[in-house]
Amino acid sequence: MTYTLIINSSAQGGKGQKQWPAIAKALDQTGIPYEHFFTEKRGHAISLTKELALEGKRNFVVVGGDGTLNEVINGICGQDQIPIQEFLLACIPLGSGSDWIKSHSIPSHLEKAIQLLKNPQIIEHDVGKVTYNQNEVRYFINVAGLAFDAFVVQRIDKHALKGFLGHLIYLYGLLVSLNKYSCPPFSFTVNNETIEGSYFCLNVGICKYSGGGMLLVPEANPKDALFDITVIKKMGLLEVLRNLPYLYNGKILKHKKTMHFRSSSITINTIKENIPVEVDGEFIGHTPVEFSLLKDKIKVITGTP
Repeated sequence: MTYTLIINSSAQGGKGQKQWPAIAKALDQTGIPYEHFFTEKRGHAISLTKELALEGKRNFVVVGGDGTLNEVINGICGQDQIPIQEFLLACIPLGSGSDWIKSHSIPSHLEKAIQLLKNPQIIEHDVGKVTYNQNEVRYFINVAGLAFDAFVVQRIDKHALKGFLGHLIYLYGLLVSLNKYSCPPFSFTVNNETIEGSYFCLNVGICKYSGGGMLLVPEANPKDALFDITVIKKMGLLEVLRNLPYLYNGKILKHKKTMHFRSSSITINTIKENIPVEVDGEFIGHTPVEFSLLKDKIKVITGTP
């Protein structure tokens, strides 16, 4: 099996480019056949992956974080000539945001992550689809969010320290955004029920972790063909600060202001103002938006089959 590596050149302030000699050495020592390609700018991994897929490449390894992973998924799913179940996806973590790997016990240690490629354990993994701006589409493989979650992503997206602070940038963004955020009203339809109110955030999960280690969808399972959906009702600044541990300790579903659903789709509609939306930590736009699961799954190399 030959792997096609997609390397984020700018991950963690250029670490992808700087670490490549060490990555190549570790790959060569294992005897793993591979070819590699560097991304040139944000969004390039989408077009690059699509082009390579149409040329016959099927086994992609993301060398980067959640953002690069999302772009590669969109390159694979954004073409309609090859079924996605023909593709294999893996990750060598290298980026400021690496939440997806936590759900799959993929080591952040370079050599250990590469060992997973030598003796792959493979699962069939769900992929989500987001339809927004009437006919625009984005795919995701980890967690999507709207309201406060996406509000924070917007604020940190162009922060000068984003590539250097790692997961701390999410916590920083959360804390500095709290006093600038008001919980907007919106409605959502899930399992044939429409619910309306003012909410702090809504998260749609395929996997468990997002936002630098937050567990907003702690029961999400990437193999069960269902989204895990958490909705947190309106909270004030002090109330959020008092309950901050719930965002990280996996007990969010026990909080009295939390609603929990499982479904293969959910639609969110605007009431007064458009609500920001992010997928896999990448801001994409605003409500109205529809989330659905693809019928087909993609094969993924994991540390926990």
